[in-house]
Amino acid sequence: MQHDRLIREKEVLRLIGYSRTTFRSAWSGGRFPKGIKHGGMRLWSEQEVQAWIQVVLADRENVSGEAPC
Repeated sequence: MQHDRLIREKEVLRLIGYSRTTFRSAWSGGRFPKGIKHGGMRLWSEQEVQAWIQVVLADRENVSGEAPC
């Protein structure tokens, strides 16, 4: 069984390579996993973030060639 871990926004930004503004736009627009609130901070499942990255990579082969943001 694979272990998942919860990661903070800073780590999410490092993994996806987006600016904070672009990331928050995608997140608030429902184009990124919602994450969870815990102790006054928002955390994301690292596995969900990695899965989202795979979707973005697969979508780059679409005719439009645009990322989902």
